[in-house]
Amino acid sequence: MIEESISSRTESFFDKYLSKSNFGECSLFLCRKDGGVLYKHGAITDNIDPDSICVLMSGAWQAAETVSMMASKEKKLEGFFRFSFDTSSNGIYILPLEIHSKKYYLGALFYNQRNPAILKNELKKLLFSFQKEILSFDEEEVENQSFLFGNITDKEMNDIFTFNE
Repeated sequence: MIEESISSRTESFFDKYLSKSNFGECSLFLCRKDGGVLYKHGAITDNIDPDSICVLMSGAWQAAETVSMMASKEKKLEGFFRFSFDTSSNGIYILPLEIHSKKYYLGALFYNQRNPAILKNELKKLLFSFQKEILSFDEEEVENQSFLFGNITDKEMNDIFTFNE
């Protein structure tokens, strides 16, 4: 259910949010753990294959996470981690997102930024707003679901699927 809600709501949410924001020269990508593209926005998407970018971002995150766990005494990392590889004006920034135990990544390729810290803060706000939106949509969807049958017994179920001559 979550995959459908993310794919159906992602584009409208991000387009609406980004129309109110100014990220400057930045391209955004939302991808699944396997690198599948759920959303892309920005000029760099015209020059480079978004599928390649998302696969590389997902792989970079997972590699960094594995190395961090090897370097840690504990096998589970706690806290809000982020991946940043940048100079004072250009770089990549990846934030993890977990919804119903499934991992996703919001990544940004940015360039010509005067203050990347402002961009990174705005990306965190975007991530939290998106997560809140998706979770509230999921709750509404569950509440609006209706069952085909109500209070059906095991005997009635067996009768439906039993072949009688």
